This record gives sequence, C-alpha cells and structure tokens, in this order.
Amino acid sequence: MGALAVTGGAPATDVASLVGAELPIRIGLETGLILKASQLAVAAVGDEPAVFVDPLTFGVDTAKTALRQLLPWSIPLPLTESTLTIELVATVGADTPVLVMIGDDLFTRTIPKGENSVIVPVALKQGDKHPVLVLVAGQVGRFEELTVTE
Repeated sequence: MGALAVTGGAPATDVASLVGAELPIRIGLETGLILKASQLAVAAVGDEPAVFVDPLTFGVDTAKTALRQLLPWSIPLPLTESTLTIELVATVGADTPVLVMIGDDLFTRTIPKGENSVIVPVALKQGDKHPVLVLVAGQVGRFEELTVTE
C-alpha cells in the first residue's frame, strides 16, 4: 500500500512527509481502514500513469525503482467467525509474504513454497461486516468489505 507524490525536486524520504501520521483508505463512503505511517514505506519509482486508474494492481519492484503490474486473482475470501482463508489460483514458487488488515487488526502470514493458500485465525462475530485488506507479494491487492459467516 502506498501514496504517490508529484514528481520533481527531491523525492520524499519518509512516509510522514507523504501521508502524515496515517493513510485512510475507504470502500465507498462509510467503510474503511487506517494505515499507520509506521506500516508503510517510501520508494522513489518511475512514472506509471495507469497506477491512478487501479492502484492495487501495481507493486514496487524489488529494487524499489519502478512500479510493476501484479498478478490478478479473484477467488473469494471466505471470512468466518474463526478464519480468513486466502487462496491463490496457482501454487507459489517461493515462500510468499501475506499482510492482512481486518479493521484495526494487522496479521502477517506466509504462503509456503509449493502451496497456494494460507489461513489466518480470527475471532469475529457472525453477521458483522469488516473492511479487509489482503496484500500478497506479487499479487493484486484486495480491499473488500466482507460479512462474517459461520
């Protein structure tokens, strides 16, 4: 997750100079999450106009110099009272980091090499709705409002 600054001049070197203490993100007008500046990083990357159209489809390359298109995935994210299941279309070729935010709660997990899913333990109430952000390295980010099922 990131914020973009206008190019020109010296690039920002700290998150707070770009977003302040936190970066609110929203689904519609009422549901959203707040990412703390300490949960974000800074990277000076080349210009990519398409990032403004669909920002969650881009990620920063490993050299932190360019934006790159991420792999799409649209398998539903089942959220139950006790788990969030994250399943990718294909198995991963290396251990793959996963970051999940459900409301104010932050979870980090890893999809092991050769597998395509990970389960995040949660403690939620059936019927409640929660904003859920799922970031899987190399995959398009997902930001959805999910309803807790049994």
